[in-house]
Amino acid sequence: MKRFIYFLLLIFTMTACNWTASPPTPPTVDTVTEASPTFNIQPATESSAYISFIINVHDWTHPDESADILLQLVDLFERYNVRGDFYFTAEITRELAENHPEVIERLKNSNMTISYHVRPPHPLYTGFDSRLQNLSDDELYQTLLDYETYALDLETGDLDKSQPGGYTYVAEIFGRNPVVAPAPNSGTIKDAAQKVYASLGAQMTLLYHESGTKLEQPFEYANGLLVR
Repeated sequence: MKRFIYFLLLIFTMTACNWTASPPTPPTVDTVTEASPTFNIQPATESSAYISFIINVHDWTHPDESADILLQLVDLFERYNVRGDFYFTAEITRELAENHPEVIERLKNSNMTISYHVRPPHPLYTGFDSRLQNLSDDELYQTLLDYETYALDLETGDLDKSQPGGYTYVAEIFGRNPVVAPAPNSGTIKDAAQKVYASLGAQMTLLYHESGTKLEQPFEYANGLLVR
């Protein structure tokens, strides 16, 4: 109970006094060449805390308004010297590249983190994964690699090999490898996807949304990717 009260006081103090303090230097994003990447960060102690600013980008309903908000968010984060973590699908990246290239350029020239995620009908997403079931390990890996190399047909969930797509397309458009690449599935499909993302240059994956790794053991790896 005392630790909980102390934590609340710590958050209150940070909110009141320390919003403009410079955060720890984020890790440099490069293509992964090792099974277990290293990062220049330290575990949180009783005198420190970390906050993640996560922005999931996949708004098809109001793309123009979404583009405006993305620009405003970059301005906001830079004003307070913090780094936002922007998660893009390949499809919304294509939309922005074709119709709002100013958003792509603004993010490319900022220190914001570019990450990647998928949404239906991408077959990695649970509930849309029937075509991944009952494949051999090699077939599963190759199928997922294809979906991270070529474009996704949003009506059928099939591949469109006439266009680039997936993780590799997002990396190409932004000029750097997306740092985090979640695999929203389970079991062998999740394992295969994490291996594919690691091979393409991702550094981290996502296992927890509302919780996280243990404070006393914050560095957890899954198939060569550090768990966010």
